[in-house]
Amino acid sequence: MAVESVSSPVASRVERTPPYSEEAEQGVLGSILIDSTRVMDICLERQIEPESFYVPANRTIYASLMEMMTRGVVCDMVTVVDHLKSTGKLDSVGGPIYIERLIDATPTAAHAEYYIDIVRQKHLLRCIIDCAREAERECYSTDDKADVVLSKTEQSFLDITERQHGFMMPWNTAVKETMQHVENIYNGSATLGGIPTGFQNLDEKALGLRPSEMIVLAARPSMGKTSLAMNIAENIALGRGNVKDAMSVGIFSLEMAQEALVLRMLCSTAEVSSSKLTKGYVDQNAHRRLIQAASDLSKAPIYLDDTGGLDIHNSTAFTRQH
Repeated sequence: MAVESVSSPVASRVERTPPYSEEAEQGVLGSILIDSTRVMDICLERQIEPESFYVPANRTIYASLMEMMTRGVVCDMVTVVDHLKSTGKLDSVGGPIYIERLIDATPTAAHAEYYIDIVRQKHLLRCIIDCAREAERECYSTDDKADVVLSKTEQSFLDITERQHGFMMPWNTAVKETMQHVENIYNGSATLGGIPTGFQNLDEKALGLRPSEMIVLAARPSMGKTSLAMNIAENIALGRGNVKDAMSVGIFSLEMAQEALVLRMLCSTAEVSSSKLTKGYVDQNAHRRLIQAASDLSKAPIYLDDTGGLDIHNSTAFTRQH
């Protein structure tokens, strides 16, 4: 009986040279040696790091240039050669001849931005390849559930996306934007720094819900923490109170079931006593208001997940999908 062997794609994959442009890398380094201050500022703004260079010698030279700039040392052929020699790295990068070749290979520093963009794009492609390979390796070797691996992979690619769009803001731009906010305050047209909760007094003290902040509603049992949270979600999703524009809201409930949460929001919107409803009493007027509340809430961009034991990986994956 013939036995067909199945080999792992990881083991059978033919290794290929990752994307890179030696000419562009040399162009960036040569431009720095020609016009160090201007070109290095662009590199820092575009978040060019030593790892952005694929060729080891170029990576070492750029790391040395960054160190020299940090120490306030002028970067030219003489100073770079001296720095590499003092750190014992000159021979490993090809000696003074290679440094001289970088300058000769760069027609003009005026094209530095184009060289930098090529180096940056090639580095991003290599990062994508690394993430894909790591995801493949995880799939073959991990004992984690597929959802966990998927969440890790999504986060890895999300990190690349954030790196791609991130950049250092020039100081004068930051000052200009801040002064624009000051002018808005002076003219009475300033808005909250975060998302309004729909409760005027709360927003005046907390300045809304801001990105990267975690806000905790703390109180003794049965004091209305869940009700307040659901009211805030309702205001944001329906654009009520001082909320001008409705926004999507995600609700993760680790304890209360979906039906109980929806019932609370329905009663709040309809201004109907939830205690009477749970006891089985609904009069005609309350019934009519509940129907209208259901119609309004069904159109709201609210996403609810009442999965018990939900972990951070699944919750972040759910959030990204919606």
